[in-house]
Amino acid sequence: QLLSTYLTKFKEWKIPDEAKLTERIKHALTALYQAEDHLPPDGSEGSKLRLEFKNQQNRLRYKLLQIAGEKVLKAFDKERGKGDLARPTFTPPAGAAGGQSASAARSSYASLPGRMTNEQLAHELLLDPTFKLDDKGGCSADNPVFSKIREGFHTAYWDSLVDDLRLPTPCYVRVLRVLQEIRDGVVELAGGNKEAKDIAAILDIDLIKQQVEKGTFDWNSCIGVVDGVIKVLFQMQVPSRNEETKQRWATVSQDLKDAEKDQQPRAFCRALEFILDRVNAIRIDAANSRLRMIAPVIRDHGVDYEAAHMSKKLQEKQLTLERTSAWIKRVVEIATEVGPEDIISLDKLVAGDAPSFLAIHNRAILSTVIDKKPVTSETCPETLLLDVHRLANMHAEFHFHVFSAATIVHVSQVLRQLEVANQHELFKIQTFLQQCDAKPKEIKKIAESIISDLEHSNLKDQEKQGIERAVTKSMDPDDKVWQLMAARTRSLWLTVLQKGAMKEEDISRLTQLPQAVKPLFPRMQKEANSLRLVAALNRTVHVAHYNKIISHESKTIQEERVKRAGDEGASTDQQASTVKAVAGK
Repeated sequence: QLLSTYLTKFKEWKIPDEAKLTERIKHALTALYQAEDHLPPDGSEGSKLRLEFKNQQNRLRYKLLQIAGEKVLKAFDKERGKGDLARPTFTPPAGAAGGQSASAARSSYASLPGRMTNEQLAHELLLDPTFKLDDKGGCSADNPVFSKIREGFHTAYWDSLVDDLRLPTPCYVRVLRVLQEIRDGVVELAGGNKEAKDIAAILDIDLIKQQVEKGTFDWNSCIGVVDGVIKVLFQMQVPSRNEETKQRWATVSQDLKDAEKDQQPRAFCRALEFILDRVNAIRIDAANSRLRMIAPVIRDHGVDYEAAHMSKKLQEKQLTLERTSAWIKRVVEIATEVGPEDIISLDKLVAGDAPSFLAIHNRAILSTVIDKKPVTSETCPETLLLDVHRLANMHAEFHFHVFSAATIVHVSQVLRQLEVANQHELFKIQTFLQQCDAKPKEIKKIAESIISDLEHSNLKDQEKQGIERAVTKSMDPDDKVWQLMAARTRSLWLTVLQKGAMKEEDISRLTQLPQAVKPLFPRMQKEANSLRLVAALNRTVHVAHYNKIISHESKTIQEERVKRAGDEGASTDQQASTVKAVAGK
């Protein structure tokens, strides 16, 4: 009888607990699959993350199989359209037997590059003393891939929390953690002020926990907690946030009031998410206020601070300069071999000529932007790691400039060949390209937008087809016009890097970019000047490393060329002797 009672009670506990864990695992798996989908397919970046995601997916799939069974696993795969993933029998991954179901997703989230470090903040302030954190705690140069992955984990977490509250007996464990996080955040930001005491009274976690256990924490209690916290936040936030918070709170508040019983878990979780967002906004505003205070200090001591951080990483073997050395060597080899107008003297580099060293560094920096592929955290020179995502964005901008210039030239030629007097269509394309965002891998979509817009024009079919072919050719790096515009756009960027911004009337003369591209000149110069600022700071921080590397690699290249010339000379002499001997016979 005692065993029977125990088994009955165990089953009563097991069924709801299994349901809770099953839903949590599904949400975590969904987030992991979506995160993997966001990674670049070519494996150029995030290969470690991909491996981490795969390992955690395998672990969670095994756990789902253990808890819910093969049928549920197959149904989950079918829902996702991944029926081929259903492998009900496989070797359990290490550590799969224990731990919380969501820990895999948390582990993968933790594998993402974190928020900005003090070193990164100092770097941003050196580039721009007015730099401010955005509302997500980062900056515009953040990696968009990692941002999307974070958003996926964020959504999965809140969806999972909603499911906790939809159980026959709602589970408030993680809701209490969220409330504790809100309370701790407000207390920290309020210091010893009145708001700290107010939030401690509203979010009395022990009292709320008792109410949950007794079943007295009902819907009215949820609304009361949310209302109370919002009133405190309105007292704490900077006045410039009031209008935004008021508008968003009106929507959240109305959803709480209108929510039917089955909608209440979702409405409550949205309210908690909104509150956490507002606490974070207050935290960001406080951080930005501190940044304004330390900006003068960073201006005076930031370079030494950043250089010291780099030296420490090198000493502790966290980093090497292998990629930096290989990068500089490649640039020296190219720069000392090209045509007479572009050539940099290898002899001057070996002699330590300062202007030649400067020219090599400028070309090296420019190469990160004009190369076929953008730099990633895994391929970037170690001395540029703080700028890796900024350089990737500039890479997209440079290649957009080339595409835009090629498009304008091609379309101009087509309209001239077809004797189209009305230049309205060319003007529309120029205006559209001026306003486009240059996002990585977006050029094809931009071209498609230009082509689809032709349907609404008054052009003849022959003219539309001509422009369509022109735009398509402008995406092809093997196209002669594309290559010509790439060389001239490179000339503009390099000129700005070396001498600063040019007068607009001098750009065509100095770079040979056609006048038809003139509407894009301000944008081109602005972006090139941004790269100039990056190059100047990078050079100042790492000047000792660069001088040593450029000197060493230049001497190595000179020795290699002398040896190669000697070998070729000996080979020529040998061939001459052989010819002479044959002739003598």
